[in-house]
Amino acid sequence: MEDLIILQKAFEMMEYGYTALAQYPKSEKFALVVDIKHCMHKILEKIIEANKKYYKKTTLQELDVEIMKLKAYLRLSYNLKFLPSKKYEIWSGKSVELGRMVGGWIKSTKKRLMILGIGYSGCRYAGAGGTMAPTPAFSTSI
Repeated sequence: MEDLIILQKAFEMMEYGYTALAQYPKSEKFALVVDIKHCMHKILEKIIEANKKYYKKTTLQELDVEIMKLKAYLRLSYNLKFLPSKKYEIWSGKSVELGRMVGGWIKSTKKRLMILGIGYSGCRYAGAGGTMAPTPAFSTSI
């Protein structure tokens, strides 16, 4: 797992984030700082989960949501003057890079499912007509 580039980028983003968070005002240590740290931890967890799971769709979507939350928190921090513009540019740049990587991961997962004949919604393609039939969740044969 150490060779997973997105995981390395997440670690770099978190390391930078922790140093930036140390400069936030004390009044935010148990509010916005905690929310940002939680968000970064969830990003790391979702990357590890998506890497290990066979069905990645939901986990990748949750990862994408966490990255969007982090971007919103960073924007709020910048607007409230807790984060200088240079640090905001660097940190948000790292989060945008992660977002792009997740977008590519989602796209490649969709392609893989299409090649296997499974729609991204969990349906199997029924032929050249492009109609889709639900994939059975379980087998009725014994």
